[in-house]
Amino acid sequence: MWNRVERTQVAAPPGRVWQVLRELHADAHVERGVEARELAWTATSDDGTELRWWFRLDPSWQGTQVEHGCRPARSTEGDGDVASRDAVRAALVRTLREVKARAEQV
Repeated sequence: MWNRVERTQVAAPPGRVWQVLRELHADAHVERGVEARELAWTATSDDGTELRWWFRLDPSWQGTQVEHGCRPARSTEGDGDVASRDAVRAALVRTLREVKARAEQV
């Protein structure tokens, strides 16, 4: 089973990053982790594959380390093609850039 994870450092406290994540994913049914440091949900892709998405926040000296990842909710034969996995990676990177930009706005 494949797994894609991207990370970025955000110059903002975890509370501000959490606020941005809630704004971006207000319509998603989410499960909140301990101390509001994890946001996770399952969504169905265009090809019918259930994907598990998540954000994890870790406080750091510079603000917040943000991890954004995705994997199939369950193993399937072949687990999708490389192009699909590359598209997921691009979506992860794009979303992290948006989270960073919004959280660092003054």
